[in-house]
Amino acid sequence: MSATQPPADAKYSQVHLTDVSTDSRTDTSPQIKLIKQAKLDPNTARFPHCIVWTPLPLISWFLPFIGHTGIGMSDGVLHDFAGPYTVTVDDLAFGETHKYVKLDITDNHKYDQSLLKADRHYEGQMHNIFCNNCHSHVACTLNKYNYRGRSNYTMVDVWWMTVSQSKYVSVGHVIKTYLGFAIIMAIIAFFWYM
Repeated sequence: MSATQPPADAKYSQVHLTDVSTDSRTDTSPQIKLIKQAKLDPNTARFPHCIVWTPLPLISWFLPFIGHTGIGMSDGVLHDFAGPYTVTVDDLAFGETHKYVKLDITDNHKYDQSLLKADRHYEGQMHNIFCNNCHSHVACTLNKYNYRGRSNYTMVDVWWMTVSQSKYVSVGHVIKTYLGFAIIMAIIAFFWYM
């Protein structure tokens, strides 16, 4: 088995690939070996097989159930559709993860390939906060993987998962998520009853 360099178009090769090699006994095409699944670790921002959520500045202060989502590969590195033609890797666009949904993934290779295909698709997409956004990118990954036998996830399904199935990283993250909303409600109540 001889090691070769990753293809030039392999944008994420330094982060996700440990080896690109050819095994002449079984196949002459390059074989990609992905890093094995990591452990969930909020301190290092590693969320393998997770949908992650973080508040959006100002918007989440008024509507705390609205936020930005990303999705973690098997190695825990986060990917998110951050804006027009932009998928960020290992740098969640609006700050650290506040809550996450652990996905039930059985095939790491298929899952990672599904996520990379969704990345490539969204690198060519215009971002629209209402209909083609970070939730759509996560839904695309789930659809390509055929998560739980479905291939029709939408951004609403992803939003509902983050509302109904998520766990907060810590108590501090719960406070950070709702503090802006609580202050705004307190100000409104103060002036309402004055």
